[in-house]
Amino acid sequence: MAFKDRRFAAARIRLLPDFSSWSRAFFSDEFTREAAAKEKFWNDPKVPELLAKLADALEALAEWNHDACDRASRAVAEAGGVKAGLLINATRVAIVGQAVAPPLFDTMVVLGQQRVVRRLREAVASFLKA
Repeated sequence: MAFKDRRFAAARIRLLPDFSSWSRAFFSDEFTREAAAKEKFWNDPKVPELLAKLADALEALAEWNHDACDRASRAVAEAGGVKAGLLINATRVAIVGQAVAPPLFDTMVVLGQQRVVRRLREAVASFLKA
């Protein structure tokens, strides 16, 4: 695993129990998306459409790395007429279930292209169920 910042988890884990909750989405596809994170970052009505478009854009990437994920995310946000932060935060909640997590694009690389795309599509589907 290669990260732009090798300390990518250090500032977010203070106690051993923090590691268990913080890292769950890295080891299992069964994780809960925090209600507070969804309320805070999924409240814009554009979020489901943006996440769906991001899933398509990421699925189409020939290279899966930090910079490619960054560019694709920012392009989708710009095309959707929103600030990148709105999509970045909504994506973090979709793929790891938390508002606070390691840097998004490093996280995406670690999780892998198929898993990230699948989690984005599952998040979009959860909007339809709600």
